[in-house]
Amino acid sequence: MVERKLRSSLILMGVIVALIAAGVTLVVIEQGTSGPSGPVSSLSCSTSTSCIALGFDRDGNYSLTSSNGGTTWEAGGTLAGEAGIGVVLCIGRTHCLAAGTVNPGLVSSTNDGGQQWSVAIDGFVSFGLACPSENLCLSPGFFRVGQPIVERTTDGGGTWTPVVLPTTRVPTTVWCSTPEDCFVSAGGSPLSLFISRDGGQTWVQSPSSIGAESVLRAECPAAGHCILVGRYIFTTLDNGAAWTRFPFTSNWFGAFITVADPMHCLAAGGGDLVSTSDGGTTWALRSLTGLESPSITGLTCQPGTQTCLASGVEDGGGVSGFIERSDNAGRSWTLVDHG
Repeated sequence: MVERKLRSSLILMGVIVALIAAGVTLVVIEQGTSGPSGPVSSLSCSTSTSCIALGFDRDGNYSLTSSNGGTTWEAGGTLAGEAGIGVVLCIGRTHCLAAGTVNPGLVSSTNDGGQQWSVAIDGFVSFGLACPSENLCLSPGFFRVGQPIVERTTDGGGTWTPVVLPTTRVPTTVWCSTPEDCFVSAGGSPLSLFISRDGGQTWVQSPSSIGAESVLRAECPAAGHCILVGRYIFTTLDNGAAWTRFPFTSNWFGAFITVADPMHCLAAGGGDLVSTSDGGTTWALRSLTGLESPSITGLTCQPGTQTCLASGVEDGGGVSGFIERSDNAGRSWTLVDHG
């Protein structure tokens, strides 16, 4: 148990690591101490106290709920579908959405903090969720055979309307810089980028291809300012009109990105870690401390500060989990927990 001033949460090696609000304790809660046992696949906190974790075991998908920011967890409701929900996103204190790409695919919702879940879109293979406002949410994907679409809701997931995405390529992720300006990437080489300027009601292909092979994650530090992470890192400061590519030449597949403030961001993939102090125009390689062959599986920064955490797995003579902390937006790191 390590004292830390934190307020977000991570998932590490099948356990829930709760990083509580300023001044309280970093608590590692082994999976199985409360609720069903099995790997935890996604987590979202709607407030500093209300959190939901999704996982799966031999009986299928389940949820865990916390009312104290992750200090303790209780069993929530079960979710339909085969094991493995890819993402959960809470857009209100008790209102959350979950989506997955597993067969047959589905989007589920809860309005009571995870006690009961209902299928919102059955059979829909979803590649992410974005909710730029409490009521507006978007999820790109497709039904088992058919045209790629973006499912759109304006009532927080109660009803959904499919909007055709003008491509035959598979969507890879979705992000919004404002409630009006939203983006979907679709696979292929070069990658296709689609833009909506009306909150997802209509989509057009961007004339400015970012040329990447894949985009797996995206964050928008400010309106019009977005950073994409995939095989390369791309930054736009003009809402997608133009993109700057970070010339990372190794065989690197970025999978995580976090924002400390509009100028300071971190991105990671595998054992590589980079940071920017100018909003993504330039990036510098960084190194974690005291680890042999680390693979980074998560990044988070306390919003508005330069306090950031990296979690992952060390494979030097035996697999073990770790958490490192930086107080200067990733320029240097200290090992704070090592399993």
